[in-house]
Amino acid sequence: MSFGARLTKIILYIFNAFFLFCGLVIIGTSIYILSNPDLEHFLDVVNHEENNDFILAAIITMIMVGILVIATAVLGLIGTWKNSRCMLIMYCLLMGCIVLAQVGAGVMAVYFRVNLSQEVRHTMRIQVHQEVTADPHDDTITRIWYSIQYLLDCCGGKGPIDYQGSHFQNDTHDLVPETCCRLSNDDSMNPEPVDYATCNAEAEIYISQHEGPGTQLWQTGCYDALTDWLVAHAGMLIGVAGAVMLVEILGIAFACMLVEEIRRMKKGRR
Repeated sequence: MSFGARLTKIILYIFNAFFLFCGLVIIGTSIYILSNPDLEHFLDVVNHEENNDFILAAIITMIMVGILVIATAVLGLIGTWKNSRCMLIMYCLLMGCIVLAQVGAGVMAVYFRVNLSQEVRHTMRIQVHQEVTADPHDDTITRIWYSIQYLLDCCGGKGPIDYQGSHFQNDTHDLVPETCCRLSNDDSMNPEPVDYATCNAEAEIYISQHEGPGTQLWQTGCYDALTDWLVAHAGMLIGVAGAVMLVEILGIAFACMLVEEIRRMKKGRR
């Protein structure tokens, strides 16, 4: 076997070890999401009631993709080790399917981003209005919302106005929860506003006029804050996805090169 063929095999070993690791990460992350109640409820916050199986289906699909990636990587490793043209050709076909699936997933992500945005916004507003209470220790939805508002510096789904006439407001007679305000500590479970009285006063102004000073009150809705966060990190996510896809395409190319080298070797022995 030529030096170029041996180098190609080494590169394929490295690529497929990377794919094997990626598959394990995908499966591990998916199982963690399914088994973590806080993450499950966080997903429920942005999941529309008419599409309550969508996220579960997406996670199960991720597990299936992870299994496919692992199987493809193992096939590539064994095919490279045994110099099997049949296994390497199958490896190229499966890797091509994975690349096409990634492109399809990107298209679907754009589709659902456009078509479900209003439904997600509506669901978030309904949850804030009907389900958030004053005690994050005893209620999971409240705990998740307190965490979201604390982490993203936001208030409600659309904004503080979502708390007008809400379950929280009726129980406490405060206009917004403490996590809608600037805090003096870093604990969403036991928030301590810098000036809760001023925050409530600003909330009253904002609810009546749809604008206000915002010195103590977070006026941005959590839907917009979450969208802004995703947009801010979209470049990094697209870059990572593009890099992985490039490695996959290179893996296909090197596997094809090795297939051709194996064909020449077998032809030369005849």
